[in-house]
Amino acid sequence: MKFEEILKRLGDFEAYQKIQCFLLSLPIFVTAMHSLSFVFIGATPNFRCKSHSSCLLNQTIPPGSGFEGFSKCKKYSINASTEDCDVIVNNMTSRIDCTEWYYDDSMYKTSLTAEWNLVCDKIYLKALVQSIYMFGMLIGAIVLGDLSDRFGRKKIFFFSLILQVVSGLTSAAASAYVPFVIGRFLLGVSHSGIYLSGFVIAMEFLGNRGKVYGAMLTHFNFALGFMMVSLLAYLIRVWQWLQIVLSAPGLLFISYWWLVPESARWLVSKHRYQEAKQVILKAAKLNKVSVPQHFLDHQEDVKEMAHKQEKANAIDLLTYGPRLRKNALILHYTWFVVSTVYWGLSLSTSALPGGSPYINLMLSGVAEIGSILFCLAFMNRIGRKFCVTFGMICSGVCCIVAAYIPVNQGYNWLIQIIVYIGKSGSSISFCTVFNYSVELFPTVARNAGIGFSSMCARIGGVITPFISLLGEYFDNVVPMTIFGVMALSAGLLDLMLPETANRPIPDTLEEAENYARQDKEYYANGSQRESEDILKLDTRNSSETDNDQVL
Repeated sequence: MKFEEILKRLGDFEAYQKIQCFLLSLPIFVTAMHSLSFVFIGATPNFRCKSHSSCLLNQTIPPGSGFEGFSKCKKYSINASTEDCDVIVNNMTSRIDCTEWYYDDSMYKTSLTAEWNLVCDKIYLKALVQSIYMFGMLIGAIVLGDLSDRFGRKKIFFFSLILQVVSGLTSAAASAYVPFVIGRFLLGVSHSGIYLSGFVIAMEFLGNRGKVYGAMLTHFNFALGFMMVSLLAYLIRVWQWLQIVLSAPGLLFISYWWLVPESARWLVSKHRYQEAKQVILKAAKLNKVSVPQHFLDHQEDVKEMAHKQEKANAIDLLTYGPRLRKNALILHYTWFVVSTVYWGLSLSTSALPGGSPYINLMLSGVAEIGSILFCLAFMNRIGRKFCVTFGMICSGVCCIVAAYIPVNQGYNWLIQIIVYIGKSGSSISFCTVFNYSVELFPTVARNAGIGFSSMCARIGGVITPFISLLGEYFDNVVPMTIFGVMALSAGLLDLMLPETANRPIPDTLEEAENYARQDKEYYANGSQRESEDILKLDTRNSSETDNDQVL
């Protein structure tokens, strides 16, 4: 008996699945706050070069774009043994690098950037912090993903929860740059462990339609995390206390050990049938449905069928055939671009011209909620291909347009609106691409395909802070143009992918190779054939219920 048939008995998205999805999405809410917290913890206040001379500022510091209209990184060369301001004025052509700075604390009472002077020639260290967080996510996805397959989703989920609390509190206590960076790296590792393990526990117990709702609930809580971290950062202006407040809620999730069971599908794959049976019976009780005895007694068939399936890996996706290779490469590139653009816009929205950085990031979360509603409305009706393509092209166009609108010339409001629309576009693609990939990669290589795509996404996240850093060295036009071109290229390539909505997913490499060729054929007669198969299955299950012993 296939596990999918048990899920059909339980329902796609009933009471048990809804409770589990809600519980598992709450830690993701906290994880989202950690991922964006550095926007405020590492915020750069308005600053200028600091002078210890008794002369006037304009006699010691050149004019510039810094606080009070003075230079951020340069000062006039001053003879420390003299305080003759006229001599200093006559020496204005000689400039040296600043070694101390004055920071405006009207917006941020404290900041890691101000505390450790991560400005001017050290500005790359600030970008490195967020990049290392993303690198931690990459390592976490690789290591913890493999461990969850070996030792169970639940154990890795709780290990990641504990790691998040410990590394978060350690970061708050850090008194130097290196310990803080190590804490951020471990936070990134825990991010992947919580997000992927929790997501998989929920998804493995959902039917096809339920997977859409479960995924959207996860993204919804991630968007709420955006909004909440903005509110907390506004209320808590000391970065150490903000980090503690973000980390403390993780202690409450320890109670999940008694509330969240192990994945029944994983238990079956490990021959732990009695434990899987208990999880299934609990779900059936909450969903108020019955599961025939023979459904539970023949779960072994799932493992036997798995042994009969061909084995494949990520390399096979690229070597089996031209259509499968094309689909795999486009999906890998799309994941890379979606992550790069999504995090690029998310981390930069607080720095948009005009408005409060707290409100800007909160509005970014509101825009993301709008994208989730868009996906709920159109993913099943119009299809995954449309959502991914539309989101990427929309984001690309908005990035390029916003890049070339003059700043501080009365158009700041327009820049903000366009960037928020672009952020929504990247969120639409992010929400859709996972479901799209699950349905497009064949069963025998699905985990390998998703795993490699996720790695591409993490690499995109690692380089994102350095793309944004180009705006500091050149002009803000540069990073936005790069994001725009990347998004447009991914959107145009996505047009070459087949649609997967309302279609049976491929199981073998051969089926995946023929998927694109059968695209038009499916819409001619495939939907009708699938509906007939479902009707026959429902009729058969109905007759079985009358005769089987029910638990």
